[in-house]
Amino acid sequence: MMKSYKALSVLSWLVVLVNSLPFDYTGPSACGGNDSTMEGYSDLAILNQDMYTEAYSVIVENKTQAEKYTYTICPGTTFDFNTLYNETGSDQYIVPYLSNVTVVCGDGDGDDDCTFFGGDGYHIYFVPQFISMNVRFIGFTFTNNLYTSVAAFGHPLSYAIFHNCTWVDNNFDMFAIDMYYDPSNIWGRRRRRHRSLEQGKEDEFLMMLEDSTSSSPYYEELLPYVDDYNNKLLKKHDKNEQERRKLLGYPSMLLWFNQSYFIDNYATSIINNEGGILDLQDTIFADNRVFLAVVDVLFGGHLVMRNNTSFESNTITFVPVFLDSTSMLQLNSEDVSGGNQMSIGSNVDGQDCLNGIFIEDENSYCLHGGKCLGECCDFGDESCVMFVPKDTSFTTQDAPNPSGEITSTTTQQTTEHQKGNHNVDFQAPSSVTITNKNEKTMNNSAFAGIISIVVILSVVVIGMFVVFYKRYRKKRDVQLGNAPEHQIA
Repeated sequence: MMKSYKALSVLSWLVVLVNSLPFDYTGPSACGGNDSTMEGYSDLAILNQDMYTEAYSVIVENKTQAEKYTYTICPGTTFDFNTLYNETGSDQYIVPYLSNVTVVCGDGDGDDDCTFFGGDGYHIYFVPQFISMNVRFIGFTFTNNLYTSVAAFGHPLSYAIFHNCTWVDNNFDMFAIDMYYDPSNIWGRRRRRHRSLEQGKEDEFLMMLEDSTSSSPYYEELLPYVDDYNNKLLKKHDKNEQERRKLLGYPSMLLWFNQSYFIDNYATSIINNEGGILDLQDTIFADNRVFLAVVDVLFGGHLVMRNNTSFESNTITFVPVFLDSTSMLQLNSEDVSGGNQMSIGSNVDGQDCLNGIFIEDENSYCLHGGKCLGECCDFGDESCVMFVPKDTSFTTQDAPNPSGEITSTTTQQTTEHQKGNHNVDFQAPSSVTITNKNEKTMNNSAFAGIISIVVILSVVVIGMFVVFYKRYRKKRDVQLGNAPEHQIA
């Protein structure tokens, strides 16, 4: 009898769920303007509804998933998150539910002026329970956000590309980009670190957020179906491996930034990578003011920097790029550069790494109030690169060009350590010791200079030897003037 009652209750709940869908698919509309043939979205609420509706048809109704989903935003569109919240009573952040989703401004050339403006929450939110592979955002500007622009909290198999995007004039309470994974984290809200609420009100504020039924865009209603949907994507899904990872901590998703800009922002860090893979290609960080580092890589995260990525004129409390002792610098190509960083930190030794990458030593606790030991690697110094050991199960793929296709074979297995609590209150160290300050590896220019000097000295030594040898021969052949006219027979 009890089983029948439970089955009836579940069935009743599903009927209510299906009947509670508040909208139908609308689709893009004519953009107008100079290109009267372009169709797209200029209303973020309608865009979110359409993305949810298409995800619902695949995840809940088991309809065949399309090869790709493209959502074009009309040129000149500004999504004002402050106004939208006042009008709808909910945070209208974009949620990429499915794989092969592209959200593009106009024709994607970066000149169509699409802007994500304002907000005290997220602009884009990757939900931990969804596997969203090959997601692309192309040609957008993100500005005036007060919390975190991109919450990359998606499933570890998720990966996304931001191409030709700009983050400018934001006053982030947290980060511009936050990479982190916790399967139990549905809401993705963390305690704020700088703009604290009135004493005693913070917990009340968080409970209010979690109890709210107005969160956008209804992704909670899909959660009961997500496991079945994910298992269809992962035919080789290894449950035992998943359970093992729960004991060791989780890797997070993979993000690529290509031809993108982070300019004149304030944040704890611009990019916080906890356990994920971050690939920076032709990306510029300039004139930012950060509490810790411009980029920090923690808890087994991996960092790739290449194709003229640069760090210029940032104001920092610690260092421009920080890797903790569990993380890896996989590529620091010779065209990566940096300069003119300004430190507002109190330690003197730490300023020796103003234009480089600080790689923390083992048994060091730079962000946890303990001793801080590490090496400074200059930007573009390829000798600092650390490759993934062959005996680990952590595998990566080379980042594809954003205009090409991305295969779904990228996997991120576990890292062999326990990830910490994401609510940890990181702090810049009061003092830093750089262990290789006087014994840095020679760069290519210095090595070439030494080789040139050796060659020159070798030529000089050989020349001197020839001169001395000729003088020696001359002395041996000297004539004294008293030799007999005839030799004795």
